[in-house]
Amino acid sequence: MKSQFNIPNKINVGFQKRKGTYTGKLAFVVYTDNKGVLRKEKSWDGWRNQNIDPEEFENIPTDGFVLNKKVGDGGGGWNPRQAWVRIYDPRGFEFEIGVDNLIFILEECSSIKGKGLEGEFVYAWSGAQLILLPVSSQEYKDSNTFKKACEEKIKRVDFKEGFCFLNKRNEEVMYLGRLDYWSWVRKADTLTYRSQKKHVFVPLNNKENRYMIETGFTKIVAKIGDDALPGFAGLFEKYKKTDFASAPVKITASKTEATSYHYGHSTFIKNEGEYHTVRKYYKNNYSFLSGYERKFELRMSKKPTVIFEDGKFVKIIDDFIGYVLPKSREDSVVSLTIINEHKRKIRIG
Repeated sequence: MKSQFNIPNKINVGFQKRKGTYTGKLAFVVYTDNKGVLRKEKSWDGWRNQNIDPEEFENIPTDGFVLNKKVGDGGGGWNPRQAWVRIYDPRGFEFEIGVDNLIFILEECSSIKGKGLEGEFVYAWSGAQLILLPVSSQEYKDSNTFKKACEEKIKRVDFKEGFCFLNKRNEEVMYLGRLDYWSWVRKADTLTYRSQKKHVFVPLNNKENRYMIETGFTKIVAKIGDDALPGFAGLFEKYKKTDFASAPVKITASKTEATSYHYGHSTFIKNEGEYHTVRKYYKNNYSFLSGYERKFELRMSKKPTVIFEDGKFVKIIDDFIGYVLPKSREDSVVSLTIINEHKRKIRIG
């Protein structure tokens, strides 16, 4: 089981009449999220018996749950129903959980014949899947701690460099500030390598050497502590040495095999001092048949497609179908590479 679940404050329960249950009612359990949206509302409303009023319950630790029986997994058919386990809720209805959920429950607590499952439980969700979660489990403790942290409001003024925050993945991250972030940005038919101001966070357990790059703070749910963390200066300098924070200073060209070129923006030719994109176009589509040779021709864009402006950014403009490239010029086809401030290479396209 995963370590973090969504534990709502209340649950909404719709019912159907069903034989083989203790009370004659089978339930479909959903919840209303923090935005006031009833999850799975359409499916829930379509499934439940409209003549039986739905009910709303506080999702508090509750004991008295009892195992009933397995359903589904009929076998023998081409499309048997997935196996589920019916559980009796002491508030007077039954619902279904997955077999993996039952195995997890039995790893955490006992089931006593005639008395049911030991301990208290709450309803939780892993994505769209309902989970009956034992209160005694570490997963409940971690999820409840995360839930309480999310309930505390954070303001924009709280986002200061070096402070620690909790994101929606339950990771502790340090805020490095609103910094330059170099990346490829597509708009219409233009691909631009340029800098944008982004909010940069670094996970404190950053074994993968990754960063959390955001335009706002919607993925941050809580502030941790009232003081800046030590080590901010070192993490800040480490980010400044990455390609994300390094501006391009020049473009270099290296010879490449035009015949090995794949469809995209990675091969070019210099024409009258400016770079044009070169693409491979196939003349037939029978190469998958034995004895057929797949023929192609190279075409050069009509207009220059790579623009390097004052060392600030590179633009690639999509301009095709283009002109057929003469065979005599195929040896002039090159691949282009950006060299940034840290002398590292970033391939164009």
